[in-house]
Amino acid sequence: MLDWLMSLFGGGNKFGNIDPDDYETFWRANHEIDQAERQNPDAHKAALNKYGVKSQAQWDDVLGAFTERHQANPDFAMAASRVMSQIHMAELPAQYQVNPAANAPVEGVDLNRLALIEATVENAQPRGPQAVAQALQGFGLDEAAYQRIRTGWHSRMSGNADAISAATLSSQYQAFLAQARVSAAR
Repeated sequence: MLDWLMSLFGGGNKFGNIDPDDYETFWRANHEIDQAERQNPDAHKAALNKYGVKSQAQWDDVLGAFTERHQANPDFAMAASRVMSQIHMAELPAQYQVNPAANAPVEGVDLNRLALIEATVENAQPRGPQAVAQALQGFGLDEAAYQRIRTGWHSRMSGNADAISAATLSSQYQAFLAQARVSAAR
């Protein structure tokens, strides 16, 4: 209610017109606004307006509000990696893009989520099999489902898959895994 009242008097919503829990839209907006700012003032203003923001200073406040709200949430950081990966993949010429079937989730788990699961399992392993089972349960998985998902993704990243998909997925996975290890260690 306060955000709505503030918007009447020019204060605006502290999250712009972005759902405060929609991490991916936030990270896409951040990228679009950054790229538009590099183009020209008109493009920058249009990008800001698209997300309900009147100025770069107000966008900086939106950025601060999202960061404050989600700083301890590993999914927020993982969403940044996921969105940037999707943006970069979309910019590649068609012959260098991953076949959509190769990038489809395995049993509902995308590559980014697999990295978070793997990092969480790695973190739990020193505490024993029961800790690993609990970690997997946190993702709604048992050991058998985890192994199927892991095998499915790792086969797509192996030398048996098409070279472009294998190399791209493997590279993405390593980036996702590095970020996930930081998040899982918290």
